[in-house]
Amino acid sequence: MKRLIIIMSLCLMFSCSEPCLDLANRICDCEPTASRRDLCKNTFVRNNPVSISDDDEKRCEDLLKSCSCSSLDAGNFAACGLSKPVITI
Repeated sequence: MKRLIIIMSLCLMFSCSEPCLDLANRICDCEPTASRRDLCKNTFVRNNPVSISDDDEKRCEDLLKSCSCSSLDAGNFAACGLSKPVITI
């Protein structure tokens, strides 16, 4: 359930265009059961017809290089863009 909330935030942040849609699909595919994968995809992938900026698309492309189920399982949510960047002052 925690991942679903995080994925929803990701889709809202990046609005799920092609690379972002691929990223959301990859994250949903990491859910442990078929029913949770389907719920995730129905909620955050199939029902999210919005456009994104070129910057967001590039960010999702970059995240696709590092995002994996093993990253998520290890708690490395940043690898999939599921954490806020640290801002240093």
